[in-house]
Amino acid sequence: MSTVADYEHPVPLFDQTNWFLRAEHSFRSSFTSAVTPGSTELEGFNVVNFRAGLRARRYEVTAFVENAFDALYATGTTGTGPDSGLDVGPTRRFGLIATVAF
Repeated sequence: MSTVADYEHPVPLFDQTNWFLRAEHSFRSSFTSAVTPGSTELEGFNVVNFRAGLRARRYEVTAFVENAFDALYATGTTGTGPDSGLDVGPTRRFGLIATVAF
């Protein structure tokens, strides 16, 4: 299940420019890694992302944090049986994205 909330508002000093906020929440309930003997029951998890920035007609600058609360979670397994491992989701990431449309 995923939920997204967006808010955008004009910047009075700049023509056709808006600032924006975005929050994203993803939830995955517990699940079994495979339908085979030796399958692994994996715990459910929540992941929250945030974005904020400025958007103009040709330009956009966005700051983001993904996995904001640094949740440790498994998205699956690399195999079955005693040699299996966990596919772990990414840890918290920060970044800045700037785009220009031509």
